[in-house]
Amino acid sequence: AEAAPTGEIKLLSAGSGDDNTLFRTMIASDGKQLFFDKQATQIRLENPKQCLYCLPMYIGKNLVEREICGRKCPPEVLLALLMRRALKNAWKRKSPPDAIAVAVPASYDQLHRKSILQAARMAGLKSVRLVDRGVAAVQSTLLDPLVDPIDQQDIRLEDEPESTILFIGLTGQACEVAVMKHTSGQLEQLGTAGHWHIGSIAWLSRLAEMAGAAFKQQHQFDPRASLKTASNLQVACERAMNALLLLPSAKITIEHERANKQVVIQRADWLAQVKDLVDGVERSIDLALNQAGVSRHQVDRCVTLGPLVRMAEVRQHLMKGFPDSLELENLERTSVARGAAACLAAELPGRSGLTAPPLCVTNQSIGIVVEDVRGRNRILPIIPRGTVIPARTNRRLTVGKNRPSMTLSLVESSGIQSDDWHSLGRYEFEVTDKNNPLSRTRMIGFEINVNGMLSVRAQTPGQHGSLTLASLPTPVLSDDDIPEWIEWIESVES
Repeated sequence: AEAAPTGEIKLLSAGSGDDNTLFRTMIASDGKQLFFDKQATQIRLENPKQCLYCLPMYIGKNLVEREICGRKCPPEVLLALLMRRALKNAWKRKSPPDAIAVAVPASYDQLHRKSILQAARMAGLKSVRLVDRGVAAVQSTLLDPLVDPIDQQDIRLEDEPESTILFIGLTGQACEVAVMKHTSGQLEQLGTAGHWHIGSIAWLSRLAEMAGAAFKQQHQFDPRASLKTASNLQVACERAMNALLLLPSAKITIEHERANKQVVIQRADWLAQVKDLVDGVERSIDLALNQAGVSRHQVDRCVTLGPLVRMAEVRQHLMKGFPDSLELENLERTSVARGAAACLAAELPGRSGLTAPPLCVTNQSIGIVVEDVRGRNRILPIIPRGTVIPARTNRRLTVGKNRPSMTLSLVESSGIQSDDWHSLGRYEFEVTDKNNPLSRTRMIGFEINVNGMLSVRAQTPGQHGSLTLASLPTPVLSDDDIPEWIEWIESVES
């Protein structure tokens, strides 16, 4: 979507076919020729080895173990190809956009956010802003395409009462829950929860397991045994899942030995298999509400993204305890694009007459490993999750007596419930003058910017100013390798 300086926001054609506002993030190749979107979908049915999809799931791996144009690539390179093609489809002007917003799940940690920014850089995108997907979705509901945007703002500032909004997103990328407050034309994020590993792909996987077992029992063959039939099974299950959103049962058909074999899956049976996933969404709702300090009875509106949340059985389960007067609104993917464009436009210079930029919070806690009086390591949170960003804090650290150096270890909260920690990396500080007590101290500054990215600065004893330290975690794709990959991307996309 594009946000013009006047405040007008319109959808662009990023994809192909009749529903060209949608771009399917699927990529395939045949020799040196690339295929995207619907063309890649067709190749997937016949030659699944030539096709890649669900690429965000590969973030953190060195390479995706499938060749595109003769090379195995890091996931960031493949994401860059997708971004580049989507922009090429949508943006027909010679001059590039002034700034670009990319919507990501709020649960994305430092590694995932860094990978998305690396992909955007290799795609040639300039001035990139990461916007939490839930914030973008809810922001879109505050836009009225039938009213002049500037006049619309004047009306809302005076007339709209304060409201508390719950966002529930459940798509292939992630399960995401966020609590927000809307006051005088501005959104304020209060709490978030969710994880990229518990999106709708997990629901689809359960359906494929059920269908595979049914084929084995009823037709004495397992479509999961070969890559081609497993791929066809997944495509058939994707269609069946869409059917199960509306119907009590769905047929799943696979070709085997030149004959079509069919099984029927009951929606009730499938929902029984995913009950733990539904319970997981409910736990995420509770976590986000607790972080925000909001009870279910205080929520005025609920905005949802993704067809699974629209199912009556799922919705009834998730909406228990909320007031009967709760307003429900279901959004399409295009709404996220419009909302992301609006969020970014509100930050640009000269846009003060439009909707105010949203206020967001950190979605993971950042901590350091310290040693207590008994010599045991423990974690000291320094930027807790739920802190308004941009955020900054300083800590004065001292090298222990008789030690030649100090190790500063950084950690980040992790896990489905964010109740665990993982290491981001470490810094080493040497004692340069053992006879000078000042050389044993370091003032360390920690900052999280509007993109949710962490930077660390250290002050050298006896000197003014501070030095920015190497970024942590160390990216899987080295910055030194990026120029070579940019050259390769341009060669295969030319």
